[in-house]
Amino acid sequence: AMPYWFDVGLFAAFAIAGLAASAHSLERMRAHVPRRYHVPFVLAVAASAGFAIWVGRFLRFNSWDALLQPWRTLVTIGAHAADRPAQAVGVTILFG
Repeated sequence: AMPYWFDVGLFAAFAIAGLAASAHSLERMRAHVPRRYHVPFVLAVAASAGFAIWVGRFLRFNSWDALLQPWRTLVTIGAHAADRPAQAVGVTILFG
């Protein structure tokens, strides 16, 4: 059996790699945005990523659901956001 510290180190390495990759890609996208819009752009990207995490984690939607069943997806997201606004906003802010 593998020691506990190995799992912690492995998860930490993947988390750091994911954060580094996201920061690098965000910086590359931000370079194409006028300087005065840098902060709103980063906030919008972070909010949309956090919202997408809420939709995927709690509503169990995949990215193709918006393409295959757009109306059903929107109605379900709206209903759950209205039913549990604190969860929707909290997860969006926390992960954004």
